[in-house]
Amino acid sequence: MKIVYTHQVCLHYKIPFLRLLKSNHGHDVFGIFGQSHWKQSKFRSVSDIPDIHYQLLPTIDLYLPYRKRYAHVFWNPTLKRTLQTIQPDVVITGPSNFPNNSAIASYCNKYNIPYIWHGLGSMYSTDSIVRKFMNKRVRKFIQGAAGGLAFNTDSKRYYVEKYDVDSCSIQIAPNVVDTEKVYSDRILYSEQVAHLKKELNLEGCKVILFVGAIDPVKKLDVLLEAFKKIKFEGNYKTKLLIVGDGTLTSKMKDLCGELGITDSVVFVGKKIIDVNLYYMLGDVFVMPGLGGLAISHAMAHGLPVITAPADGTEKDIIQDGINGFLLDNGQGAEAIAMYLTQLLNDDELLKKMSNSARHSIEKTFNIKNTVSIFDKLVSQVALSR
Repeated sequence: MKIVYTHQVCLHYKIPFLRLLKSNHGHDVFGIFGQSHWKQSKFRSVSDIPDIHYQLLPTIDLYLPYRKRYAHVFWNPTLKRTLQTIQPDVVITGPSNFPNNSAIASYCNKYNIPYIWHGLGSMYSTDSIVRKFMNKRVRKFIQGAAGGLAFNTDSKRYYVEKYDVDSCSIQIAPNVVDTEKVYSDRILYSEQVAHLKKELNLEGCKVILFVGAIDPVKKLDVLLEAFKKIKFEGNYKTKLLIVGDGTLTSKMKDLCGELGITDSVVFVGKKIIDVNLYYMLGDVFVMPGLGGLAISHAMAHGLPVITAPADGTEKDIIQDGINGFLLDNGQGAEAIAMYLTQLLNDDELLKKMSNSARHSIEKTFNIKNTVSIFDKLVSQVALSR
């Protein structure tokens, strides 16, 4: 079966998903991606995707006025012509990627080709400015789809309530990291962990880990405040390992000095290729702000997670008090410090929650399961043509 997967950019974590969809299920997968040059976006298309047919299309960034603000949308003017050349059996896309979806709907309706959307919904129950601007068109596009895939339970509820979609037509397919690579890298890097711990002066310490962009939405300052509260508590040595970079890196390093914790906080910068090695150094993972894939990534390594509200996936994946702790809106450094103290003071609890975190990923929230969900829906809609 010939499948087109299209998105405004090709994100690096989507590549393993596309490759598995091809190799494990025998589909001929084509990736069609844009090349946005929007300066405010941290997302850029990967330029090389082994084993997958892909095209990076010319992209026009549009800024549409909406209530004294501007909605930023991406447009690939050659998308429809590209679809006509490929002649797919099924198209998969995001639900609010306009005006591209107008071209997709036009093509699919003309040639009786089913399309499927895969979407996050609305975080914190607020719509993006783009979705508000295009709301009627989004509704029409979603209702005209052969099926839908929501990232999590909250996402599914959003689409059902907002766009009057039959809940039976929506499956939940969580956005996940390449868990197969996590498992293979844990073997690959097993002999390097001790050396890196020594190099970073983490030997004999319990390590609190943060992985992510150091920007305002991640609220790293809240974690630093929490770390200060626990630094001198308990009968253990502890260090905070920060993996990532961003606009607030210098400011966060200065804050460490102000809080008197510089000697116990290690900044190693952004890691991509060998990021799994750094996850292997941690004992507990904390996401004090808006998180995403890092949460399931940490749990795949057997790290209990303390996280603030994110995109909704954390509510599906984390059983509060079993494999991690969910912070309520408004909870900050005090709550994080309390949960950290609870975990770091009790080795038996830490081990138990670590095993539960790893089991959650192995059982449900892994890349093979997500690909299987996609494959099942794709096969169903293709047969119903």
